[in-house]
Amino acid sequence: MAFDENLKGMEYSYAYDLLPVFHLSEGKDELFSVLSRQIHNTYSVPHLYRQEMIDHLVHVVQLLFSELLYGSNMQPSHDLPNKENIFKIFIHLASRNFRKERQIKFYADRLNITTTYLSRTVKEMSGQTVNSYLNTYLYNEICKLLRSSSYNISEISEMLFFNDQSALTNFFKTRSGMSPMAYRRSFEGK
Repeated sequence: MAFDENLKGMEYSYAYDLLPVFHLSEGKDELFSVLSRQIHNTYSVPHLYRQEMIDHLVHVVQLLFSELLYGSNMQPSHDLPNKENIFKIFIHLASRNFRKERQIKFYADRLNITTTYLSRTVKEMSGQTVNSYLNTYLYNEICKLLRSSSYNISEISEMLFFNDQSALTNFFKTRSGMSPMAYRRSFEGK
């Protein structure tokens, strides 16, 4: 975890006073404890999709905190169950098809809804965009392939349907700040 340079000169007690304090009800503190343990357990055990599982668990914690921040008094939308189902189905479709399909129209067509409705639903349910989800899946897959396979960058770009090797390299550099080869070298010998 990187140190936030903005806090460098700040005394601990002053920083602590600035942080919000929330009091969890009995049910929510247990839920938070269970989620924390689950994240810890998932992080501790090697698994092919460990990062994806942690990302989703952290997302649930974020939803819990957003409820604390904004309250649970908000009137739920009359179509909330439908939106939840659309979101779940989108996540399922995205996790299975992101390697080849990265256009929102593909997912909207599969769900038999408009691209606008899908975009709005995903944003409302998660706070993230459709492209953000697809790019996260794609980035995590590239990382996994770089860490655990001997495929070269050209082969990975073909597997993930990039136009060419440089498109994959640019995509990866934008997110990680390093080239795919530098990323791979950082895991050699570990």
